[in-house]
Amino acid sequence: MKLSLILWSLVATDKNTDQIEEVVQKETAKAKKNYDKDEHGKEGNFVGTYVAMSLDKIIEDYLEQKGMKLLPKKHVGTTYQGAAAVAAARQKELSAVALVEDVKGDGQSFDKHKIECNDMALYPHIYEPKRICSPVPKTNCFREHLPNFEGPKSFDLSKCPKDSITLNKESSDVFGKDQYVQIVQLANRIKDQLSEKIKSKTISFAGATFEPSSKPLAVDGARATGADYSASFLLDGALTFRSTDVSHTAKKGLVMWSSGLENVFEGKGPRIQLQFTCNPDFAEESLLEKIAKRPGKGKVINESLKGDWRLWSIFVFVLCWMFRF
Repeated sequence: MKLSLILWSLVATDKNTDQIEEVVQKETAKAKKNYDKDEHGKEGNFVGTYVAMSLDKIIEDYLEQKGMKLLPKKHVGTTYQGAAAVAAARQKELSAVALVEDVKGDGQSFDKHKIECNDMALYPHIYEPKRICSPVPKTNCFREHLPNFEGPKSFDLSKCPKDSITLNKESSDVFGKDQYVQIVQLANRIKDQLSEKIKSKTISFAGATFEPSSKPLAVDGARATGADYSASFLLDGALTFRSTDVSHTAKKGLVMWSSGLENVFEGKGPRIQLQFTCNPDFAEESLLEKIAKRPGKGKVINESLKGDWRLWSIFVFVLCWMFRF
């Protein structure tokens, strides 16, 4: 029965995704037909925004019909409206990328960088930012480079996978337990550093991966529902942020930033990539779980399993009485 439900869910998800893809293609054709270079600027930016607004309208109509304020998180990946929300975020990302994709090179260091905040929310119909913690108003957006942030003490990149991998307990089989423990320790120190930066202790992991190679321009918040902030520790890589007229590149240490459309970036080389949420409903508890370095080390003994010495005394007395003859 459970297997049947899983299979049905997978079929429904594929169907919803296919239907939304048809909407995207249809709205893209409309946008290109209405596009005017002199009036609308970069075509990719206009088309992405146009399609995203059309997809958002699908969700808004549904919410109004149902008398709801937000879509529950469970809709992501399971319903037609959830598929529309994911596709809308992707179109907003494409729109932001189109504005900066022609800016090439490493550009300036982070010492002289400026950032323009963006008010467009990536998942406005699913995720409601939390006061104090989330970067709201959007003028609280930021990016920061800490080149001297301490990394793992002994990390062998030759033992790392060649493909992107989610950082959970199962990944310890790939990295080796000692190396995985170092990753967990590093991630938690980064979390503490970010908490200090934003003056909030309520953040949780929303995403965590090891990225071994280059990734194209992206917006982190479009890839992880509920992500407020991101961080990347550069093991032997680089991170470049692009704006409409300049680029800023970090080549060592830790980089932290708000996950919105104001931060379009591309990564190169091996790095630990993290996303954080201010809303515990969007936390992924399976990420970066701690394990003992060696079997048995750190094992907590449940005192209740030891037994009460008085009960053992009674038990021994009864045995002695039974075999007294």
